[in-house]
Amino acid sequence: MTASGSTPSDTAAEGQLRIGVIGAGVMGSNHARVLAGLPGVVLVGVVDPAPANRKRVAEMVNCPTFATVNELLDAGIDAVTIAAPTHLHRDVSLACIARKVHVLVEKPIASTGEEGHEIINAAREAGITLMVGHVERFNPAVAAIKEAIK
Repeated sequence: MTASGSTPSDTAAEGQLRIGVIGAGVMGSNHARVLAGLPGVVLVGVVDPAPANRKRVAEMVNCPTFATVNELLDAGIDAVTIAAPTHLHRDVSLACIARKVHVLVEKPIASTGEEGHEIINAAREAGITLMVGHVERFNPAVAAIKEAIK
């Protein structure tokens, strides 16, 4: 059951990708906003431990929110964007991979190279797609600002 009281099958039409976002800061909120507007995607919810962040993102994208990663995973998702603080990337990624959820983790992948390799190896062993987000690197506005600074 989701935070809104519906079951996963109630909220997603056949063939839609069920995605969650972990972290409701600037990047997580941006991911949630974009995902909420994509055809073929159901934004199942956003996780953040801070009630104020959950309230803000729920009002912005009109989706359920959760205080913990396990609550989101229990709601049933196919994929997740992890935009939590870097020191949480390893544990959150491994929890999602263990539940067979595909992962997009914002850069850097982890706090250390060893943790990054642990995430990569877990995804390979589980047959899960793992991607590292470099969203702003390819943002046309950021490219324009860099050019203007030159």
